[in-house]
Amino acid sequence: MRSSSLVLSVIFLISLISPVLVAQNQNPYIQPIQIHGFKNVGTLPKGQTVVFTVYVPLKNLNLLYYYAQAVSNPSSPLYHHFLSKEQIAKLFYPTKEFNQVLSYLKENGFKVLFTSADSVIVAQGTVGQIEDALGVNYAL
Repeated sequence: MRSSSLVLSVIFLISLISPVLVAQNQNPYIQPIQIHGFKNVGTLPKGQTVVFTVYVPLKNLNLLYYYAQAVSNPSSPLYHHFLSKEQIAKLFYPTKEFNQVLSYLKENGFKVLFTSADSVIVAQGTVGQIEDALGVNYAL
């Protein structure tokens, strides 16, 4: 039971991570935001290696938030009725979408360094690869 609550807590925390979404050159170039006190000095070289994170949003977030509160509330009939790892995966993991993104990254030559909860992918590639495959521009 304790491991189930830990898994649910981890899933909740992962859902709060700021997502980086994969797009196929759908985003036009956007001028970097100018932050007071910092100066844009240019772009990164195309051959520079970069580690980046792609977040595939979890499914059924409203249910996840509801369930997280209900299992923690002593007056709830769901109090301490934790989900199994299999139930969590079935209800909340975006497995199909995750696998599509993972395949896309591998097909485009990215090195996948780490994955978690069928939702987070940490990968590595060059600035040129990222710009071509994901439509993202890097600035210094």
